[in-house]
Amino acid sequence: MAGRRERRRRRWASGRQREILSRPVLRGPKPGRWTRYAQFDRPNWIAVVVGLAVGGALLAIGIDEWHDHYLLEARGVVTTGRIVEVQGGKRTSLTVQFTTAAGDEVTAEVIDPSASTKQEEGAPITLRYDPQAPDRVADVKDDVAVGSRWLLVAAGGALLAGTGWAAWRLVSARTGRARGRGRAPR
Repeated sequence: MAGRRERRRRRWASGRQREILSRPVLRGPKPGRWTRYAQFDRPNWIAVVVGLAVGGALLAIGIDEWHDHYLLEARGVVTTGRIVEVQGGKRTSLTVQFTTAAGDEVTAEVIDPSASTKQEEGAPITLRYDPQAPDRVADVKDDVAVGSRWLLVAAGGALLAGTGWAAWRLVSARTGRARGRGRAPR
């Protein structure tokens, strides 16, 4: 097995090293065994990594919101509270104050309240809270939040599926196994 110096000496002797160094512009990493084999293209792989990260984050957030919804439906207690503060923007948020069945005064935040809820400070609101974690609160009529949960889960799943497909295409095109026939994609 020849060492690095021996391989370099052989490349100089054969003229391959002069050819490599005489190229006007080297794009990407220095040509080597791995880059010649896989034709490594860094921007494509960066896009795959970013797609997997964003898709995974969207899916995790959506699943977490569904989990909170499930817990509130399963063991939630319905009570009436009072709106303390209203924050507008892309997602409306209400700061509410209510008393639990145990008599504790709790201040919590309701994200995406129902469109039919009167969103004024001091207005009453019907809430569902988790007795084991009283700061987990939702509007009883959470019709807006259902849409955002579906959107997060569907977008995250679609982004992960699309990115996985793109990564498969990159790997199969680089290794010459695209479309199962041993040729590169068109």
